[in-house]
Amino acid sequence: MDNKVLDLTAEELKVVNRYPKLRMGVGTAFPPFQFVTKESGQHEFRGIVSDTIKLIEERMGVSMEPVFDISFKEALILGKQGVIDIFPAVANTPKRREFLNFTEPYISYPLVIISRDDSQFIGSLSDLKNKRVAIIKHLANYSKLSTEYAHLDINYHFVKDVKSVLTAVSLYEADYAISNLAVASYLINSLGLSNLKVSAPTPWKNNKLSMGVRSDEPLLLTIIQKALNSITIEEKQSITQKWISIKYDALIDPWIVRYVIFPTSLFIMIMAVVVLWWNKVLKREVERRKKAEDKLYHAASHDPLTGLANRRLFIDRVEQAIKYSKRTKQQLAVVFIDLDDFKPINDNFGHKEGDKVLQEVANRLVGSVREADVAARFGGDEFVLLLNNIKDEPAIRHLLHKLASKICDSIQIGKNNHMVKLSIGVAIYPMDGDNIDQLLNNADSSMYLSKSSAEHTYTFFGTIKAQ
Repeated sequence: MDNKVLDLTAEELKVVNRYPKLRMGVGTAFPPFQFVTKESGQHEFRGIVSDTIKLIEERMGVSMEPVFDISFKEALILGKQGVIDIFPAVANTPKRREFLNFTEPYISYPLVIISRDDSQFIGSLSDLKNKRVAIIKHLANYSKLSTEYAHLDINYHFVKDVKSVLTAVSLYEADYAISNLAVASYLINSLGLSNLKVSAPTPWKNNKLSMGVRSDEPLLLTIIQKALNSITIEEKQSITQKWISIKYDALIDPWIVRYVIFPTSLFIMIMAVVVLWWNKVLKREVERRKKAEDKLYHAASHDPLTGLANRRLFIDRVEQAIKYSKRTKQQLAVVFIDLDDFKPINDNFGHKEGDKVLQEVANRLVGSVREADVAARFGGDEFVLLLNNIKDEPAIRHLLHKLASKICDSIQIGKNNHMVKLSIGVAIYPMDGDNIDQLLNNADSSMYLSKSSAEHTYTFFGTIKAQ
């Protein structure tokens, strides 16, 4: 890169001569934007910000030296005291404007919500209400949350650095964190925090960083802004290409090197990845909730012991079938079934064995009817059937004979064999009733007639009416 001389006024030149060496607060690590390495006791300030600073040094003819081995909180204190002259990549916040002037933003990156794999689903910042959130008190993330989302009553878990933020979530000291996408990806991979994930985006999709310059030297800000403005697109691209192609060994995860970038165009690529990932998360969540809703619906509409339809679902299906039969002029039948001599099984072998007998009866019942028919358990040892689109009474008799033969066969539970008998009552729509109440009552009456008869397993309500 060629040296360039800035077009400075006489007053600005005096400021440059007064500050031949500017002390920098490098703050928190944001690789590949900025980070510090230490080898053989020697510190090195590295990253896109570092290379940008080198260009500014060339333009201004000054030296910018990082102040190492201090926390970001300590750096801010020194900035207030005028010991540190410039912060090369910081967010512009009201508190910092008390002692710093800021250049125009020159770095943008998204902030996201980080959680564990087993954390409760979070869709937005509003879902953090009353949740435990790890955060650094002196970073802009906390300032944004505590002012814009004070109503959420977030339970903050304060830590000293970004590494500790993510570690706190991973170790269950907190449940969520707000982090720069680039830094989070880097630390999750480099620290092996495999139970962490990006949970949701935040409204701060274009979080901006500027250079913060000591406020008691306004011309120094003007000079640095001129230096920033003098950096050409080609020079910016050269810096970006360097950090995209450089090998970091174990320092930087390849994903970050490839996708976390300086120019706006590559920033858009990051957001595209986030959006695609977020859509996938939402799709999985919709599917999970749909399965949960289906499970709840099944529990509310089916008998928990046998898995058959319960009374509520059966009545609903019969009412629908009646409406359909009215339009198509077809017949349907409601069949009431009672197990005779079932009580001795419970008394002699226990309710657990009795439940297994009921389950086997239910299985045989389902296996004896057509797919279009509905089998239900009304309670105790009572079952009901809805037979749709029946042709005539002989067809029903054939089905009932098959059903009785199958169910009354020996039922083996462990070493015990059980025999059950059936009492069945049948009511046919529309001859024996044109609504659910009439059909159920008439089928029930017919069933009790079968129970009192020693000769008949099933009785049609039409037979009773004919007598």
